Amino acid sequence: MKLLQATVHGFAKWVDFNVDFEKYPFTVIYGKNESGKSSLNNFILFMLFGLPPKMRTFYRPKTSSKMGGRLTIFDPNVGEFTIERMDETRNGAAICYTPDGKVYDENWLRERLNGMTLETYQSIFSFSALDLATIRSMKEENMGEVLLSIGLTGSSHINTIEKRLDNKLAELFKPYGKKPIINHHLQALQEQHRSLIDLQQEESTYRNKKTDILELTTEMNQVAESLHKDKEKEILLEKKLQALPEIHEYYTYSSQLADLPQDLVFPEDGINRLQALKEKVIPLQSEMSVLKTTEQKHRDQRSVLEKSLDEKQHYESASHILDRYTHYKENKKELNKLQAASQKLNLRIEAELRDLSIGLSSEDLYHLHFPYHIEKSWTDCKNSREQLKNEQKKLQEEEKLIENKQQYIEAQVQEIQGNLLPHDKRSLLEEKLNDYKENKILEKLKQEETDKEQKWLHNKRNTEKQTKTYLLLFTCIAIVAGITSFFMEAIVLRSIAVICILLGISQWIWSRRALKKMEKFLAKTSYVISQKPITDHEKDEFIQMLQRDEDNNKEQKSLHEQLKAIDIQHIQLDEKRTVYQENEKRLQGKILEQRELFPFLKVVDVTYWPEIYHALKNVLRMHQEKEELEKQAAHISNGLTTFTTEVEAFLKEENMVEIPNNLELQLRLIEEERNSIDKMKLEMQQIDQLLVENEKQQQELRQKNRIFEKEIHSLFIGAEVEDEDAYYKRANQLKQKHEWETLRERIVRKYQVIFSKDQWDDFLVETPKQSNLELELEQVREKKAEAEKKLHEMHQQLADIKADLINMESSDSYSKKIHQFHMQKEQVKEFAKEWAIYKTAKELLIETKRTYRNKYLSRVMEQTAEYFQEITGGTYINVYAPTADKLFLVEHKDHIRYTVNELSQGTIDQLYVSLRLAIGEVMTEKDKIPFIIDDAFVHFDAVRTDRVMKILAQIANKQQVILFSCKQEIMESRQANIIKLTNLVPLMENK
Repeated sequence: MKLLQATVHGFAKWVDFNVDFEKYPFTVIYGKNESGKSSLNNFILFMLFGLPPKMRTFYRPKTSSKMGGRLTIFDPNVGEFTIERMDETRNGAAICYTPDGKVYDENWLRERLNGMTLETYQSIFSFSALDLATIRSMKEENMGEVLLSIGLTGSSHINTIEKRLDNKLAELFKPYGKKPIINHHLQALQEQHRSLIDLQQEESTYRNKKTDILELTTEMNQVAESLHKDKEKEILLEKKLQALPEIHEYYTYSSQLADLPQDLVFPEDGINRLQALKEKVIPLQSEMSVLKTTEQKHRDQRSVLEKSLDEKQHYESASHILDRYTHYKENKKELNKLQAASQKLNLRIEAELRDLSIGLSSEDLYHLHFPYHIEKSWTDCKNSREQLKNEQKKLQEEEKLIENKQQYIEAQVQEIQGNLLPHDKRSLLEEKLNDYKENKILEKLKQEETDKEQKWLHNKRNTEKQTKTYLLLFTCIAIVAGITSFFMEAIVLRSIAVICILLGISQWIWSRRALKKMEKFLAKTSYVISQKPITDHEKDEFIQMLQRDEDNNKEQKSLHEQLKAIDIQHIQLDEKRTVYQENEKRLQGKILEQRELFPFLKVVDVTYWPEIYHALKNVLRMHQEKEELEKQAAHISNGLTTFTTEVEAFLKEENMVEIPNNLELQLRLIEEERNSIDKMKLEMQQIDQLLVENEKQQQELRQKNRIFEKEIHSLFIGAEVEDEDAYYKRANQLKQKHEWETLRERIVRKYQVIFSKDQWDDFLVETPKQSNLELELEQVREKKAEAEKKLHEMHQQLADIKADLINMESSDSYSKKIHQFHMQKEQVKEFAKEWAIYKTAKELLIETKRTYRNKYLSRVMEQTAEYFQEITGGTYINVYAPTADKLFLVEHKDHIRYTVNELSQGTIDQLYVSLRLAIGEVMTEKDKIPFIIDDAFVHFDAVRTDRVMKILAQIANKQQVILFSCKQEIMESRQANIIKLTNLVPLMENK
């Protein structure tokens, strides 16, 4: 297998990034710290093996909404194919595309990887600088775990089985656990034992239960009172949190007012008075100059001009009006622009409202305001609705699954019942089998009796023969003794003869009697055998039928137990459905509350509330822009109206006979009037040129300026300032003071309705931080929740005590508890047997892992020693594997052995790299999977770095190698293709 190309749509810092691995089997990706090497390494592992949701969230890029990418791979068995993983689709599962247009899923990819997992890959074909320290403490067991991964096809199943066994053992029993089944049953057994003891002591606890009820009732009242106070405190804290931003504004205004002088004095209408004085200075100076510079020879002409000028009192006003006309035209253009923009916004607002189709008009926007929390409330409603839909779907699927299972089991029960033997038929079969067994026994007894009879006849003949022999013998002895006694006249011999005769006769009589009794006994024994016995074939068939019936009965009992379990599942499903209905009811209450506050939501599904919020937020923003434009247009329009009014007033003061309606004609008349005045002034200036040159005119001008300066200075004294800038500053201060006082008073009036006077005064004196308020509110809510929980538990406890008192005398709990206790003991025994079986299987698996280790250890250590010797330049010639009580040993060329902890850091890292390369070398016999190394040569010097690069180049001839590094020596190596990562654009350079 070989990696050809990686396309990163989004992963950590990488966004829309491509890497090409196809050209060279040995690729070095070089980059400094923070250049994204590790992220690129993790991206490759993510594409091959996937990541859990939390890790995908961790690697989600900050500058892109996409997370995932594509990885193109060449497989000798399949050819070239592409893996695609996206976090947004299929929950990060892989989709594989082959050149023939076919699409495969995650399971197909696992088959291509021969069942390899991320952990197995990282333990064999991938390591980094962080893994180098593990060799210091690696023992025999750890080596076994690593070497087990070499037999990948078998080990994946073994590891899976081992995990299952561990899980099963953990599910059954843990020494200090509570959740495992045996622990649970043991705990239940202990609880039942305690319950038995408690039931025995119940009669003596009746008075205590009465006392407990009284104490619980008192404590419940106290908890309820405390809960009421907590709720009131929660409401007050929520009010304070809501008011806190405006309280800060209140303090801001108060602080700004405090920064202003305490006593601000300013002349009444001071700005206009100052402006009027400043406007009068120049005309008065001109007038005074004309009056006092005229000489005698021009007195008559000057008198005429002065008389004409005196009649033209509105010259300055005419000039001022004509000067303002340009500004008037500019304002008119601006007014047209504002009106057009306002109309455009109005059309957009109406279009937006029509598109929303929620019954809102432009006029409704003047009264529509959204609280700061409304977006979260609407989003919560939407999320709750979607969650409830998912829960409803799960409940329906679960209910359907349970019903299908129940129907299937009931069908099996009916089928089994149909296969059960009738009771009479089963009895008949059992009777026939019993008859068969009895016949067999009788036949055997009869055969034994026949054998005994034959043996008896044989014994009888022998006994009769023996009896006759003894009779003959005793007779002979008696005859000999009689004859001898006759000749010898010995009485003793005669007595012996008599005794022998008596003995012979007695023995013969006793033998005859014994034989007759035995014959009589044997004659009484008789056996009756059935006339119609069944055959052996029929016997086997009957046994099979009874065995099938017995199996069907057992299976029927098992199915009934499953039906009981399904009934329990129905009860649990009903409880889940009740919880769902309560959640649905609470959600409907929230939705109804929002629809009462905002009636237009009645026509909008909850799913679209957040979109409606953002759309209306945009409409309200345009509405505010429109209001602002209308205000500006109204202000400009008032200015234009004022100007036209001033023009008409001026013409009326000039006693015009006919005033034209057109403003331009009116201004033309004013301009003609001003031109005539300008003409007279021009003539007067020609006269003044002869008079202005004397010193008297200058003195008069200075004298007039002093008068105005004196009046202006009197205004400054009234404002308690020294210059004009301070005068205007004082005016602005006074204006700001009035504004701030008004805003502050508005806040006070608003919250005096919400808070009591004492609460408001205390809030102003001690204004807490928002974090403190939120923390206190959270504490109050937790305290309230604990109180509610405690109150609920007390209610339950009170109900339990009352129920115990009611059932104490008539309850049969004790006998039931004894039965349950014994049943529980039997279950514990059964589970203990099961645990012992799994424990035995686990021990067999451990032995299997030991076998794997013994099989591959020697090959791995030989290859490790070879790589280690090459990297160290022959300094170390051999490596010995760790044991249960010893670490790694290396042998120096002087034949001195060192433990791994006695080596330098660089040499330790080189030993670990040699070990991992050796494991990968052994593994390549089965799978040619790319080798990925992340900065594992940080403690290597330049010479040993070059050596390990040569080894990696040799490995790359058989297996693709990808090395991530920040070392300059590797950057300058000629053994591999170098891809340089940068923090600039472009992010990658090929060397």
